[in-house]
Amino acid sequence: PPVGMVGGEATGGFESGGRSPRSQSPRGPLRVGTAREGRVDAVEARLEARLEAREARKDARDDRIEPPQSPHPRTKSMTADLQPGPRVMKEVEFVKRGPPQECQRPHSGAPRPEGNRTRARHVERTYSTKFDNPNIIRVLLSKDHEEPKLREELYKIVHEVPRFRCPQPPYTDYSLSVSIAEARNLPAVNLGGGGSDPYCSVTVEGELYRTRTLWNDLEPFWAETFECRVMNPKTAVCQCTVWDEERVLMDQIIGAVQIPTRSLPFDGTSQEKWYSLAPVASFVSGEIQVALIRRDLGEEQGLRIIVLQARNLPSKDLNGLSDPYVKIRLGKNKFRSKVAKATLNPVWQEIFDCDFVDPSQNVVISIYDWDRFSKDDFIGEVKISCAALFSKQNKLRPVDCKWHTIRPDSAKKKTTTASKETKDGKAKGEVRLRVRLAEDIILKPSDYSELTSVLLHHSTDIMPIFVQVIPAADMDLLARTLLRFFTNYGKEVELMNALCDEEVRHCNVDTLFRGNSLFSRLVDNYMKLIGMDYLHNTLTPFVEEAYALKKSCEMDPTKFSKGDSDPEKNKALLLQFVRMAFNAVFNTLAKIPPKLRLVLSHVRSVIMAKFPDAAEAHYISVSCFFFLRFIVPSILGPSLFGFTRERPSPIPERALTLTAKTLQNLANLCEFGEKEPYMKPMNQFIRDHIPRMKEFLEKLCDISEEKVSVSRISDLGIDRYKALAVLQRMFSKHLLEARRTVASSTDSDASSVKFLEDLAKA
Repeated sequence: PPVGMVGGEATGGFESGGRSPRSQSPRGPLRVGTAREGRVDAVEARLEARLEAREARKDARDDRIEPPQSPHPRTKSMTADLQPGPRVMKEVEFVKRGPPQECQRPHSGAPRPEGNRTRARHVERTYSTKFDNPNIIRVLLSKDHEEPKLREELYKIVHEVPRFRCPQPPYTDYSLSVSIAEARNLPAVNLGGGGSDPYCSVTVEGELYRTRTLWNDLEPFWAETFECRVMNPKTAVCQCTVWDEERVLMDQIIGAVQIPTRSLPFDGTSQEKWYSLAPVASFVSGEIQVALIRRDLGEEQGLRIIVLQARNLPSKDLNGLSDPYVKIRLGKNKFRSKVAKATLNPVWQEIFDCDFVDPSQNVVISIYDWDRFSKDDFIGEVKISCAALFSKQNKLRPVDCKWHTIRPDSAKKKTTTASKETKDGKAKGEVRLRVRLAEDIILKPSDYSELTSVLLHHSTDIMPIFVQVIPAADMDLLARTLLRFFTNYGKEVELMNALCDEEVRHCNVDTLFRGNSLFSRLVDNYMKLIGMDYLHNTLTPFVEEAYALKKSCEMDPTKFSKGDSDPEKNKALLLQFVRMAFNAVFNTLAKIPPKLRLVLSHVRSVIMAKFPDAAEAHYISVSCFFFLRFIVPSILGPSLFGFTRERPSPIPERALTLTAKTLQNLANLCEFGEKEPYMKPMNQFIRDHIPRMKEFLEKLCDISEEKVSVSRISDLGIDRYKALAVLQRMFSKHLLEARRTVASSTDSDASSVKFLEDLAKA
């Protein structure tokens, strides 16, 4: 009702019997009295009905796994007879309530979303391979299927497809690490000729990873590592594809490598070798799930084909994924499914009916990758025999639902587009990969109590022993795992300080922090763990300005291009970018994470105490971590640090490289020499800013422990039990060798032996 009107009486702002502002509307004056009261009651009744309908829809969504009551006269009674069994009711309860609180989601370390329905929907969308669409029951229970035994078989199809559940300890976790080192003997596929612009993509179970693009390089060196978790190591396939990036046309595939995870050892041993690149069209992998249902059509036999889903298909498109669909052929019957966009694990859930089937014929299911501007790519095919389904001995089981391995089509050549392969149709070159598959058993939290106690109290005594026996290829994994574990307890600074003291005790001023020791790897990973927000807030404007650069700032005369060969203009432009990056870092000192400053402050104090005569050693020891391992790499590769998903074009990339070179020499407090003579014009800038660099490094380390919060970092999504499982596997694998090292060492004492014994018991 209008303001001031209650029933038919005027109150407040209007006189008795007066009209409300709605009386001026085109509909005429608002009537008051009994008719108006009846209209208000009708509106309220409609609102209540809408609210009840909304609640009913909400309840229906919550119970979406239970078979719906179909209005179809034939289906209604049969659907009511299909009551979920105890196992199905347990699944319904799981989806409604969500996973247990102590459970960790395998694929993501992010906090679990709030709300039961939101949590359940996330679990279903991410991990479900279950054919649980309730509407499909009405289709399956059609007029052709009314026998009780057949209804049970159909219900099993709907509810017995394997489905991932959030695991409870103990459970097995599989992690895959793929390191892309380099490539060699790549073909020149650029349109203008003379080179290639290669990058590499890695696809594992639908997850896509991509390296940076190296322009005009036939022997690229990427040195990038990607890690992911594998749900099913028996069927997963790791595909590494080398591409040539094009500025205008579609990127071209140079070649690819497929590595089935079942061929890798599960003990975490790394395998590194050169793999020959092969054409992508030659790859066939994956499985498809198909259900066949016999239909009795009087004297004739019919067949219902249900294409459920597929998994681990090869990638055929530029985004590392595929757009798969299937073609079905059975005698004269031909069908085609819908296209599942951008996925390697498609779910179709489509039904096709065939009448008058010859039992001697095979069902041929061909899988293709849909392309908009070129011919569809052939992925593989499956041939299913119908003889067993229609045999006289198989009267009690008219349903066949299985996973079928996808095979190559031997009857015809694989269809592929010339634009996606190299021009001669043959892939060339090799790529060097290091692949590691690790199987970790996650135990209950109570099982890790002794190991946790040993690590928290004696890690500084144990780590120097295991550093000598653990291979260099696994050292980075050890550093990341230790960091995750100690960060969970808020004691990561204590660990790094203790390891810093141990390393400085055995080094000299010339080799100070030059190698990739355990301490150096810990600090490197720690800066990326807690400093990414600072890095983005500081350097994002600089990166955006560099990406928009159109003019060259090249300093090397051998790389001058037409129109950009003026050294003075190039120097002025480069100085502008260097000053922008320099000021961005120096003006944001207060925003650097305090715990990181505390670690660098300890490094400075230890170096000053060990080398008091080295005037600049404490400056260089701090700058080699903060600048050379953090700031400079982020300028060299912005896409690797999350600034942007795009790779820079050659002009901005060269500007970023020259800026990083200048900042690196400034951080080292040294000028350019004969090694890079074309950079000598930047020496004047370095000489002028060395005092400011020293002042910045002193302020960076000017922090006390009282000003730093000792609370642990709880919002990083770190799974401590996964870290403990990895440490347990690594220690168990190298424990015997560590004992031999301690026994043969002259510097070892009884305490080292005792620590190893405590670790063995834990």
